[in-house]
Amino acid sequence: MTFLPSKRPSTASFNNTLNAERGTSTEVGLKGNFLHQLDATLALYNFDLNDAIVIQRDASGADYYVNAGSTSQKGAELMVAWFPKLAFKKLTTLRIWSSYTYNRYRFKDYVNDGRDYSGNALTGVAPTIIVGGVDVQWRNGLYVNVTGNYTDHIPLNDANTDKASDY
Repeated sequence: MTFLPSKRPSTASFNNTLNAERGTSTEVGLKGNFLHQLDATLALYNFDLNDAIVIQRDASGADYYVNAGSTSQKGAELMVAWFPKLAFKKLTTLRIWSSYTYNRYRFKDYVNDGRDYSGNALTGVAPTIIVGGVDVQWRNGLYVNVTGNYTDHIPLNDANTDKASDY
């Protein structure tokens, strides 16, 4: 895969030394239905990114971009949905579901301004996200979808010293 962000930072100067990011992504998954009442999906993935493009700021506060090492982005996603048999005939659908996402995103080789961030969690990525809900639909066309979300703490800087609280 190749990603080509803008080479023009806030100073509008062109950076002809910026290389495209290069990466390799591998994913494997399973999907199944059990007893016509339970759906499950599992995906495992790995994305290795080289020549990662990161934003920098110069002394005047203007943004510019540089290639800065590599990242490793490993993860797993699991979704389970249950469709119980309906005894209440006014309902057409009742679905209770949940999903879990695990993100192990790390800087593999990243030195910036003389500081080595290799091994640190990738900035802006929550390590765990859990979402769940209930979907109900009646024969008359009315429906209700209730969803809850939990997002783990999020690293706010490359050093991982500041984090947004989980919510």
